[in-house]
Amino acid sequence: MSRDQLIGRVIHNRYRLENRQGVGGMGAVYKARHLFLDRIAAIKIIQPEQRSQEHFRAWFLREARAVNMINHAHVVEIYDYGETEDGLAYLVMEFLDGIPLANVIAHGPASLALTVDVLEQACAALARAHDLGVIHRDLKPDNIFLIERGGRKNFVKLLDFGLARVIREGRLAEKGAVFGTPEYISPEQARGEDAGPASDLYSLGVIFYEMITGRIPFDDKDRDRLFSHHQHKQPPPPSKVNPDVGPEEERIILRLLAKNPVDRYRDSHHLLDDLKALQRVVPTSVLREVDDRGTDSDSAPSAPISLPEFSQWAIKSAIFARMATRAFPTGGVPDEISSKLDALWQTTAAATMVDGELAEEARRLERVEGKMRDIKAQLGRKIEELSREVSRLQREVESSQSVLERSRRRVLEVEEELQRERKAIDKLEEQGASSARLKEAYERTGAMHANFIARRQQVNEMEQSIINRREEMHRLEERIQTYRRELDGRTDALGKELNRARANIEEKGIEAARHRKALVETASFLTERLYPVEECRELFEELERLTGGV
Repeated sequence: MSRDQLIGRVIHNRYRLENRQGVGGMGAVYKARHLFLDRIAAIKIIQPEQRSQEHFRAWFLREARAVNMINHAHVVEIYDYGETEDGLAYLVMEFLDGIPLANVIAHGPASLALTVDVLEQACAALARAHDLGVIHRDLKPDNIFLIERGGRKNFVKLLDFGLARVIREGRLAEKGAVFGTPEYISPEQARGEDAGPASDLYSLGVIFYEMITGRIPFDDKDRDRLFSHHQHKQPPPPSKVNPDVGPEEERIILRLLAKNPVDRYRDSHHLLDDLKALQRVVPTSVLREVDDRGTDSDSAPSAPISLPEFSQWAIKSAIFARMATRAFPTGGVPDEISSKLDALWQTTAAATMVDGELAEEARRLERVEGKMRDIKAQLGRKIEELSREVSRLQREVESSQSVLERSRRRVLEVEEELQRERKAIDKLEEQGASSARLKEAYERTGAMHANFIARRQQVNEMEQSIINRREEMHRLEERIQTYRRELDGRTDALGKELNRARANIEEKGIEAARHRKALVETASFLTERLYPVEECRELFEELERLTGGV
């Protein structure tokens, strides 16, 4: 197997690629290290053979924007993105040490506790994404990563938003193009239609089915037949595949796998309510090993930053000066050595100053990154809370609308009965019926009229209640749009500040690297001249002991 030519390459003068972690349809993922901040990261780089295709590059940029927009604890964090001088698009992400959910499923059906725990976290991330207008479009076990965070195992991270659709942005491919993984694709995606939030919920339903049964609902090597199954074929009930599947989880799965999007859950918040209810009947000691803050906590802060230290060069400079004194005890240090010693001191002073400036820029970068995370988390939570309330109101309106329609029909029926009773009274009067019969008819009609008035009043109250709820939904949706505009504005401003901090770090880092190179070259020159001198050997041992050598 040939060596990956990108290993060891430095991306954008900042990130050195150390090893390849995996390869996907659009790009390869590498473990990388920031040269100046000593930060470990994962970098996704577009496949070289695809870099000439503009839509792949556009998808890369869209993934960065989509993920940065979401900023949720259960969504992988993106630090940076850009393009190399030779046209390689890249994304810099947090480095995750864990396994994909696919590895867990490969061992057979998962426990209900693990299944619900994983899906509840994934659903919370989807709720935030959908609230912000981001559709994943390629949800599958390979894109759900399980890590350990804060002592809690099976902490979910959603990955690979490369095919994500941002509702507010235009299409990147022709209408009718099919996106997604065939085994997990929704019926509407299989038809080439635009994916909406319900499409992600369908894919989550396939994952739910697979986790709890150990198999996917439809399996066919032929892609077209598989698409047809998703569109037309009903999946085998999960309980028929695994008798341990209970009625509630089966109900949730089959609703998620409904062919028509409107027959699925209204939104991720609706599904999350049912998953949390199901979670309450599963032993909490299995579900939560540490705490229950996973879906509500903010994204984890970036890895700690440690900066290169130049203070040791002051020690090296002093030791080299002592060597010169020992090598030339009567004075007369050669000019070439004397000038190199002066250069060593001057370069050390300059490098130390740059090192301090670099440290200050790193602290500034951390402050801006923290501020950016806080703002996005704060506004994201506000949008999420309002969206959850809108979801609840929508479901109440739908339920009330159904009751209202039945009540309206009953009012019409009572009104028709009332009209018949009135006609019957008119007929009795024409026939000269007895006062007793007329009294009975009038009493019956009066009771029926009172019933009609009461039912009509009830309908009016229900109609007003629905109007009130819809008005409240409209107010909430306006507030959501206000928060979205605020989120866009504030993140754009902070994004510019982040870019300036990154550019300053890169500039200072390159300057520090230049000083480092000059120091090493100067020290190497002095070593070559002084190491042969016997009187200096002891000082070279001290140099090695104190600083690790040249």
